[in-house]
This record gives sequence, C-alpha cells and structure tokens, in this order.
Amino acid sequence: MEPPDVGSDGPLKVSPTLQIPLATELKRAWTSRGYPITNDIFDGTVNGMTHLVRSIYQGIRSISTDFIQGRPNITIKTSTMASKVLLEGQSVIGVETHGIEGRQIYFVEKEVILSCGVFETPKLLMLSGIGPKDTLFSHGLNCSVDSPNVGKHLQDHPILPHVFRVKDGYSLDPVIRPGPQHDQAALEYKKHQTGPMASGLLEMSAFTRIDDMLRRCKEWRDEAEHHGCDPLGPRGQPHFELDFIVCFHTYFDCSDHCSLLSRLLSNPTFPLPSLAAT
Repeated sequence: MEPPDVGSDGPLKVSPTLQIPLATELKRAWTSRGYPITNDIFDGTVNGMTHLVRSIYQGIRSISTDFIQGRPNITIKTSTMASKVLLEGQSVIGVETHGIEGRQIYFVEKEVILSCGVFETPKLLMLSGIGPKDTLFSHGLNCSVDSPNVGKHLQDHPILPHVFRVKDGYSLDPVIRPGPQHDQAALEYKKHQTGPMASGLLEMSAFTRIDDMLRRCKEWRDEAEHHGCDPLGPRGQPHFELDFIVCFHTYFDCSDHCSLLSRLLSNPTFPLPSLAAT
C-alpha cells in the first residue's frame, strides 16, 4: 500500500512497508483458501491480507511527539502522575498531580482529556469518585458520580505465537543475527537509512472472520442470542489478526528476543528521533 491511500500530509510521517521475503508464498496460501487480498484496511472494513503502512520515514521511526513539535500551547510535565480529577458538582474543573514538583493542581477553562490507558483511566476516575457506587463504597471512596460502567466490559486480546521453520532465503534472520549479511545491512542503514534494517519487521498482516465456523459452536450461538450480536465481533470486527514476522526462526523465547531487541536499539547504528518538546 502506498501512503497516498491513507493520507501522507499529516504530522506523522508514514511510508510503504518493505517487501518481506515470504510475501509471495503467503499471498498464494491465503488466496488458495478463498480469502481476499486488500490494498486498504483503513476504509472501515478490516478484511483480507495486506502490506502495512509503517510509521517509519527515511529509515527513522515517526513517534507521537511529531504531533506536538513546535506547539507553544503544550507543556509536557515529565515524572508526573495524575492522581485525581477535580470535580465541582458533577463537572470536571481540573486535575491533581504528584511529581518532582510535589502536589500540583491545574484548573481548566474547557475540558480534561483522560488518556491513561485501559486500566489506569478507569482507576483514576474511580479514585476521583466517578464509577460504580457500590464498588467505590466497598473501597472507602466517596461517590460523586455514580457511573456503573466505569472499569467494566474489558475484553482480553489473546495472542498465540506460531513459529515455523522456513527454507533459507525466506527469513530476515541472517540480517538480524551477527554475520556478513548483518554487517552489510547495518552499513547500508548507517550510510543511507535504507535496506532491511530500515524495516519495522512486521510488514504484512491478514484479517478475517470465521462466522460459518462459529455458527457450529453452541457456546457462541448462546452468547450471540443473549447479546443480540456476535459476541466476538459485535461491530463486524475481524475475528483473527495474523501478523507475519519473518525472523526469529528458533522457537519463541521472549527473553532471548527482548535481549536481541535491546542490543539492536542500543546500537549507535540505529539513531532514534530527537525529542524537542516543551
């Protein structure tokens, strides 16, 4: 997919993914089972196998600070935790924080936007007295706003790694692991920020639904009847996301891969983008 398909004029710079060694065989296997190939998974229908757009531009990863570069109206407080949302009646008027400057209170003119993650956001709300009344009282917290859905309806996102050994030439392992191909690729990246080391490693994904199979499952039918919709994809989301990473052909060992990733990131050959935010 080319960036113009999804827009390329915003602050977050993107570029097409590199062609992975196994791409042709993956497409052949995917289409042989009747599944589609798509050029756009961002049109509201996430279905099919696609080459991804990566947030890497000219060999350097684009990051979230790209959105705030040069904005004088934004101040970033590092080493600071939000501890409470301040209320006046049932209206939010500010935020209390704790950090290297001690306790601070910030009042707002318009609104507070919470973006603390799937666990910390409801935690902050409940510590502020916003949440299910019975839950708050059971922990000795006051209830300013009885909002029964705060902290509820979380869903797991199970991940199951499948590791397959492939023939020589279908993996990026020789580039990632020490050896002549690694040294050559590292030199190319250092000089031109191109080549396989400019890759994000995850370059191809596939998405699909398995409605016909699920209809044969009694548990799924019972849940679908109870909820009035597909319990695994109530808004038409795909049931499966398959991410193809053609490296690490040994059996999955998280500690080994994290150690390797740490060595790659600490290598001066891989410059990180500078952070210049106020």
